[in-house]
Amino acid sequence: MNELQKILKSFDILGVPYFSDYTTIKTSFRKKIKELHPDIIKAKDDEEAKKLISSYKFLQSLYNNKDLLEHYRNQFLETQNLKTQKRFINLPSLKRIPALIKKHYKLIIKITALTAIIIISTIIFDNLINITLFIMVVVGGYFAFTRL
Repeated sequence: MNELQKILKSFDILGVPYFSDYTTIKTSFRKKIKELHPDIIKAKDDEEAKKLISSYKFLQSLYNNKDLLEHYRNQFLETQNLKTQKRFINLPSLKRIPALIKKHYKLIIKITALTAIIIISTIIFDNLINITLFIMVVVGGYFAFTRL
């Protein structure tokens, strides 16, 4: 196994995208070690925890040497022939957006309504004092009958 394969395997063991930043690696390590640590789960087989710790220490030493890290990052990109790197780019999952909208729909409706009130008040009234009074009355009346 060459050095690049060992690096990529370490990223896979930690469950992070290839060549992600060090804080992502550190947080993933801390999260996984809590699940696997033999003192916490009272397991006799601590082989997975040992692999996790050795992978983390290996990547930690790699990230301390910036030149070597940059060398292996470039080598990785060359071996992939500059294809779209789904694991390399850290994008939030688009599948979670409908769940987030469903979870926060009341807040989204309230913000949209407040924005509409501000736009309508700027169209109806010509000076700032009337706009401010209108918004205060509408929002105050809203809060008098509902909770945020």
